[in-house]
Amino acid sequence: RLTPLAVPDPAAATAEGQLASGSGAVQLFIARAQAIDRHFAATPDVLPIVADICRRLDGLPLAIELAAARLPLLGVRALQQRLDERLSVLGARPGRGPLRQQTIRAAFSWSHALLNKQEQIIWRRLAVFSGGFSLDLAHRLLVDADFAPEAVLDQLGALVDKSLLIADAGDDRRPQRYRLLEPARAFALAQLEQADELDAMRLRHARALGDLLKASDDRVAHERRFDVQIGRLAAELDNLRAAMQWLTERMDRRPDAAGVDQCTVRQLAITLAAHGDWLWSEVDSFGEGLRFCRRARECLDDDVPVALAARLRLAHQMLARTRLRPAAEWAVDAPLALEGFRQGSDRVGLYRALCALGGTPPGVVSDDESLALLREAEQLELPEWSPVLRRRRQAALEWCHDRGGRIEACRQAGLRSVALAHEAGGVGEIAALGNLADTEFELGLVDDAIASCRRAIAVATQLGRPEEAFNAFQHMVPALLERERIAEAEAAIRQGRDQLLRSLGSASGMLMPLALLAFKRGEERLAVQLVGCADRARTDEGLDLHSPERRMRDAVLSGMSNVLPEAAMSALQAEGAQWDADDGFARGGMD
Repeated sequence: RLTPLAVPDPAAATAEGQLASGSGAVQLFIARAQAIDRHFAATPDVLPIVADICRRLDGLPLAIELAAARLPLLGVRALQQRLDERLSVLGARPGRGPLRQQTIRAAFSWSHALLNKQEQIIWRRLAVFSGGFSLDLAHRLLVDADFAPEAVLDQLGALVDKSLLIADAGDDRRPQRYRLLEPARAFALAQLEQADELDAMRLRHARALGDLLKASDDRVAHERRFDVQIGRLAAELDNLRAAMQWLTERMDRRPDAAGVDQCTVRQLAITLAAHGDWLWSEVDSFGEGLRFCRRARECLDDDVPVALAARLRLAHQMLARTRLRPAAEWAVDAPLALEGFRQGSDRVGLYRALCALGGTPPGVVSDDESLALLREAEQLELPEWSPVLRRRRQAALEWCHDRGGRIEACRQAGLRSVALAHEAGGVGEIAALGNLADTEFELGLVDDAIASCRRAIAVATQLGRPEEAFNAFQHMVPALLERERIAEAEAAIRQGRDQLLRSLGSASGMLMPLALLAFKRGEERLAVQLVGCADRARTDEGLDLHSPERRMRDAVLSGMSNVLPEAAMSALQAEGAQWDADDGFARGGMD
């Protein structure tokens, strides 16, 4: 069995010497390139490109040799840009080896001819996977009337033995995975299209992802370690993205276009969106899960089963709130989801819908209605349910008690939420600690609030997700200013701005803390202008001010009410509203 050459780790240090000396794939490319073109030099600006080429060719020696042979024609940068056309770009290498080794296509054609019919079918069908796959997902795609589960396992083993499929060892937290080398996948994809199976396999692939998400959704109530469950599911993110892209493309076609039935496509899109919220709430740094959910939501009609429509509405509001979207965008879904779950027998779904509606901001339901909804949820809750599921009610109680002015009750719910989030694992603990810190500050427990924020930042760092700690930095600023720790507050604003940009793509959430900082520094006029800047930024983004921001805003304006007349403050806010966020940060000394 042949194994690929080692390729540079993109996450590791990329100094040019390390790239060349630590990677067999890069060394082979350089040697072949210099044999063909004696003027080729592995300069510091060329080496990262070579490393990327070798990674994208999966360290496959023949593919690397063929790529190097194209250098006189294309040059290294054009070769990198055209690697998506792998089979055509990697043409013949001059004069060495038998014909089957002259081009990558010929090499794979020769390997393909040596396979039996069943192996050929399995190989080409595996091409629909992106970023590898688990045995479970392979079974969901490949098992049919022609291939029993045992036969699928046998065929996968045969492809591994023939070096056409790579088996990556798993561990206790992550099962073994398989992947086609990219050149082999490109060849198999062409074979799949030639066999006129591409759409059929894409459809199977999307169904397999839908089944996987539904199965994971069903397990959430009983998995003690949510982070382990999500880790297994997150390994299929590339596959999920590929399925979502294919479904979106099919939804955008004319209804009468040839291909897969549009009703089937819409139903699958709804299924993937409806059952993907647990995953996307943990890993979605760029809002792609929410965007797909909204696209699938457009497909809701009377033909969609009530339970599935309710699940999609629940997912939409969960993801929208995770992305801090205003209630106007998702509030309509909260009562409709609850109504749908009341018609069925899904106890967990009903519990989640009750918690979701019971934990909405003012204006969606009254305080009394919220308390009643959460009492009903408490009656449904079972002690054997998973920590991540039971945390839904505690988080909703925080919202409910906060808006009702029951701050100590809010803190008690927050403490329970943090404990359950810690038990479950994952990024939920970060947000739970940030919310608790805000409540502690409101109760005057300033040092406790700072400690909770620092703990949230430490958890985010430990998990390798520092961007998730943005609200901890936001909540820490007023507590630090209360203790006159100005320099630490400035540092928190800088770090929070960076993490907000990474997490949400906008740092506007740190403008109000900056306004409070300016006020504490004695820059009163600037503070009011920054309030106007923050208000304008939130309005432009369609976002509501959250409780901590409102309290900081009130602190600045109420503190200035005895210094400036109302008309002067309004004029200063209007001036600040002309600034964009970058201007605001620069004027506040954060450039």
